[in-house]
Amino acid sequence: MDVPSSRLYEDLADSFRGELLVDPVALAAYACDASPFEQHPLAVACPRDRDDVATILRYASEHHLPVIPRGSGTGPDGGAIGPGIVLDLSRFLRQIGPIVNGTIRVEAGVVLEELNRHLRPQGWMFGPDPMTAATTTIGGMLAVNASGARTLAVGTTRDAVTAIELVFADGRCAIATDMPRTNHRTPASDDLPVDLSEPALRWLDDQRLTHHDALTHQIVHWPRVLVGSEGSLGVFTAATLRLQPLPQHRGAVLLAFRSLEAAIGAVSDFAAISVAACDLLDRRLICLAHEAHSPWVELFSPVAEAALLIEWFAESEADRSHQLNRVLEVASRSGSSVEVCRVVLDNEEVDALWTLPASLLAMLARLPGTTRPLPVLAKLRVPLEHLEAVIVQIQRVLQHHGLTAALHAHAATGTLHFLPLAPTPTSDTATFWTTVTREVTAVVQQFEGPRSNYAAIHRALKEIFDPHGVLHRPHHPGGAESAGMLSVSATTNARHLRQLADAATLQPLLLNWSEPAALVETVDRCNGCGQCRTTSPTTRMCPFFRDSHDELAAPRAKANALRQLATMPTEVDAWETPSGQRLLETCFNCKQCEAECPSGVNIPQMMIEAKAQRVATNGLSRAEWFLTRIPGWMPWLRYAAIAVRPVLRRAWFRWLVERFTSITRHRRFPTWRTKPFLQTAPRAWRTPPTTLHDRVVVYFVDHVANWHEPDIALAAGRILEHHGFQVYVPTEQVRAGMDLVSCGDLDRARMLAEKNIAVLGEYARAGCPILCTEPAAALCLKVEYPRLVDHPDATFVASVSEEIGRFLSRLHAAKKLRTDFRPRAVRAAYHQPCHLRALGSADSLRELCSLIPGVETPKIEAGCSGMAGTFGWAKETYEQSVALGQPVARAWESVSATVALSECSSCRQQLEHLTHRRAQHPLLLLAEAYGLIPPPSPSP
Repeated sequence: MDVPSSRLYEDLADSFRGELLVDPVALAAYACDASPFEQHPLAVACPRDRDDVATILRYASEHHLPVIPRGSGTGPDGGAIGPGIVLDLSRFLRQIGPIVNGTIRVEAGVVLEELNRHLRPQGWMFGPDPMTAATTTIGGMLAVNASGARTLAVGTTRDAVTAIELVFADGRCAIATDMPRTNHRTPASDDLPVDLSEPALRWLDDQRLTHHDALTHQIVHWPRVLVGSEGSLGVFTAATLRLQPLPQHRGAVLLAFRSLEAAIGAVSDFAAISVAACDLLDRRLICLAHEAHSPWVELFSPVAEAALLIEWFAESEADRSHQLNRVLEVASRSGSSVEVCRVVLDNEEVDALWTLPASLLAMLARLPGTTRPLPVLAKLRVPLEHLEAVIVQIQRVLQHHGLTAALHAHAATGTLHFLPLAPTPTSDTATFWTTVTREVTAVVQQFEGPRSNYAAIHRALKEIFDPHGVLHRPHHPGGAESAGMLSVSATTNARHLRQLADAATLQPLLLNWSEPAALVETVDRCNGCGQCRTTSPTTRMCPFFRDSHDELAAPRAKANALRQLATMPTEVDAWETPSGQRLLETCFNCKQCEAECPSGVNIPQMMIEAKAQRVATNGLSRAEWFLTRIPGWMPWLRYAAIAVRPVLRRAWFRWLVERFTSITRHRRFPTWRTKPFLQTAPRAWRTPPTTLHDRVVVYFVDHVANWHEPDIALAAGRILEHHGFQVYVPTEQVRAGMDLVSCGDLDRARMLAEKNIAVLGEYARAGCPILCTEPAAALCLKVEYPRLVDHPDATFVASVSEEIGRFLSRLHAAKKLRTDFRPRAVRAAYHQPCHLRALGSADSLRELCSLIPGVETPKIEAGCSGMAGTFGWAKETYEQSVALGQPVARAWESVSATVALSECSSCRQQLEHLTHRRAQHPLLLLAEAYGLIPPPSPSP
């Protein structure tokens, strides 16, 4: 492999239509997957179609370069990394065709959950259901023959494929289908090349091997031969899948057992009555459910040692009830050792109950300290009759080596996932993990029984299909089927274990980390699981990835790049490469990745540090510079308000502003008052309280309510007074500065923080609540200030700062909220801001508004609005901001509401911009219903 990245880029620039990445940031991001390994590729290619794939493979074959096909990179075995060209099939190959006779053609990059979301309204589903369904691609499922919890009912991926479109190592394209074994048929142009298919068929015949029932006397089922080969025989670009009708009726039962042995002993009986799934959870996972913050806290009794989650499909309600009786009858055979924890007979409730395993595994990943649940003993497949013996012996192996492990199993299919709880493997512990995995492998093979020699079959087919080894599978030379059912063989390769960052080599940090090692621990906490690549409508994980399906936009990529580049002074300029800029610019500090990351990795804080380092060297962009300074100029700009206001809406004026400042001309500039609220607030609110008691609340106004929408501040103060609180608005306060933090301008953000802490510190020390009507301000005071200012008062301010809705919600919970509302006939759709979710707040103000007679508040569930302060106002990012916000706008229009409610000023701006309808702060609706303010005037 003697082709440098720069030459590869030049050679392919004219013939490859996709995206080709060779800069250090991109290579660092793609150097890892969900395994504990790391290997920098020579280049990353994101093909747009099958022809692009063929172009890459022809070039690689000519120059003897290895190619590593990659889907979502969520496998635990290092299969998506390698030293050559990483071929990212998940970025652009995402087309879904129409349903034809119960089949559908999908490209390799389509995510399973997205496919089933597309199929569900039409009454169909693609059956195999791995736990990574929210992120795994169809190409990845074909590569490893993915199955899942419901394999008993729906089969594996191999069972559901009728055709595979693929490109061979030499660049030839073909479609693998079921073919007659006769020599009289004239081959079609897209059939497997004869020089490949005939030698492969002769070898299989000579060995008398069926290879997954792929051969009969009349038919060769080529898809069954290829599925499970991990892309080592050809690169899969699309497949035609056999669909299944959605089950009309489903039921589920959760059983708790007093011993693991009793639970395992019942599995065979449940499998015998044709259940769809039977998952096993051990004591370590069950104990997590007892945590006070867990939604499952009341689910299990304290004596539960194991649990079985059982599901079944039925054709009618009567059949579903009959199957329930059969399940309960089998459970009763365990006598007093079993307890029925929950029975659900509604499809949505079944889905809700199935979130239990993933929820508990996520809680396991969030355990504090350096201990992690390591997926190094995943997908162990054993005969059902030996399930108990295998589990017992593996536990003995782990105990012998001083390891504790959690166990989750698709028990009815004999698939075990042991998760040892230990620090991330390093080169120092490679020998230890090699010993452990070899001993576990020996246990599995002892009970495995007779099976086809998949490794021998794969080696022979590999020699025929890819004799020069272009399709590189570094850790599984025998392919997925020959991995011994163990996904840990890569742990023996110490050279490619991830190198953890060294705190001693870090450059001076600009945020107030507890110590340099804290940054290293934060970065290393990311295990690369890839759950941040989800586009599920029930989550808000990374709006940038949702829009682009770009790995560089995924939070995981940011952790990977930072881990490898932050400690390399020679790579400081890497952030100025196209990939470096894209990685930094695809984060606007919405903090949803931190809230939803299974391991709780604080990606936003890492990105703020990285942006700050870049700003310290190169400064802000022009748009960021102006947008973050305009709030500070307001005391002077207000004198120009009378002269400027008539031309604010003129196209020529906005064009001039865009040319000079890079602030987009497409948005309407907000009007501002000649006097800020801090000067016009009632005198009593601006007068410091003579004594500090439990009825004193401090109101932090922030910029928008101060200069642009003072009605919000007035409504907040009057509602608090309406409930008997003494309101104090310190006139010396300045804006919070979240826009500066998000841009990385920490010097100016720190100046604002120091001023506000000096103003608020006295009241914070006295325990007075500091209430904010802007979620970003509350988050800034609560989370960012302690990272900016190393002062005890910063901690005090953070401890008492909160968003006003949460404060009022507590009053309601304590039955102290006044409900003397006037009826209002309003249908107001509610959008929850990302920063409010990051604070851990519920839809407090929405719930309070729903108490008003006649008010309906349907919730807009469509993710992030895409505005995020300066991001939506910059010329360079305006179009992307609009694209990110379109789902929210469509969701608002779909609920037929007359007004939108949102606490966030940026979200309201975006909603009004995209829909040309009014959006307002929920406090205005509350204050109006209380009769404290007149109805708000329509937006201009």
